[in-house]
Formats: sequence, structure tokens, C-alpha cells
Amino acid sequence: MNLKSIVYKLVSYLLVTFILSDILIIVIYILKDYGEPTSLENINKTILIFLPITIVLIILERIFRKI
Repeated sequence: MNLKSIVYKLVSYLLVTFILSDILIIVIYILKDYGEPTSLENINKTILIFLPITIVLIILERIFRKI
């Protein structure tokens, strides 16, 4: 296996992992009791961290697919 295919597989696996974690965070956010504002702030911070990483991974995956 060459380096390009290894990096492509790594990016693909990371992308799947981050998409699943984004879905899990959103489900937790929906199911969470709205009486705890500190927990909601933590979830919002986590979403702000995970979504940009997921977008970057999607762009990287598209770039590697075209190469």
C-alpha cells in the first residue's frame, strides 16, 4: 500500500468517527434535560469543536478522492 491510500483510509475512518460523534452529541443535546444550563454549555462547546473538525475532514476526504 502506498502512502496516499493509507492517508485516505485514515481520513475516511476519522471522518466516520467524527460524524458519528456529532450525531451522538446532537442526540444527547435533544434528550438532555433543559434544567441544567452548565451541561448545555459544555455540549455547545463540544459541538463548536467537533463540527469544524468534521468539515475539514470532509474537505480532505474529497481532495484525496480526486487525487
